[in-house]
Amino acid sequence: RSLLITRSNIELNISIDPSARQEGKLNLLLLGKPVADAKLIQGWDVIITSSGEELERPIENNGTVITAGYPKGKNLGILKLRIGSDEKVLGFDHMWQPLGNDIEENRKVRDILDDYDSKVAGLLKGAEIPPAGTTYSGVKKCAECHQPFEESWKKTRHAGAFASLEHAGKEADPECLICHTVGFGEEGGFFTIEATLELANVQCEECHGLDRGHLEDFSKPLRPVTEKICLKCHTEENSPDFDYPVYLEKIQH
Repeated sequence: RSLLITRSNIELNISIDPSARQEGKLNLLLLGKPVADAKLIQGWDVIITSSGEELERPIENNGTVITAGYPKGKNLGILKLRIGSDEKVLGFDHMWQPLGNDIEENRKVRDILDDYDSKVAGLLKGAEIPPAGTTYSGVKKCAECHQPFEESWKKTRHAGAFASLEHAGKEADPECLICHTVGFGEEGGFFTIEATLELANVQCEECHGLDRGHLEDFSKPLRPVTEKICLKCHTEENSPDFDYPVYLEKIQH
């Protein structure tokens, strides 16, 4: 539960046990609890939480530097400590390193992620396949009357949304499926690629909504694609460069 490392004559005690602090050493606690709980723990020099909260900068609380891993591991936190002769923290510098495609993967971390993805996929495979619903029609149904729109849609990134999940090994991750398929988690929506292939990718009904009245009366217009609709998936976390007019132009048809 604890690991003792010596670097440059500094003894670093790393632990996941809040009671395992050691006198005369630099103490680092790895905590799987919220920042609010970390503030209640006394005596540690540094606490790093994995709660999923986003802290732009570490906070200082009663002599403890508290920071958090970036949500979904999209950035690597680099924390540089200034240590006094008594091995106490005098100050710190902090920065985020974006983990883009230009950063080489760490094999050990990749193995952990692959194991997680495999376990999540197993949960879906073990779940009972819901009965086919009549809620979502899919792009092929829309194309019966709007074939030119289907052709223009095929040229957009929306049409390859599911393929991007497969490339990342996330084709069975519920957190990702909800924004890369049609109606995931809803009656008659996407379930798995094997069971509901026709509802893979971001299709008409994800943006224009479910409107059975339009099928009964074609003169009834579909819902316009507003910025609010896009922001359900194009959040600051998932799509930090999102610009509604620019992105809308990319999918116009």
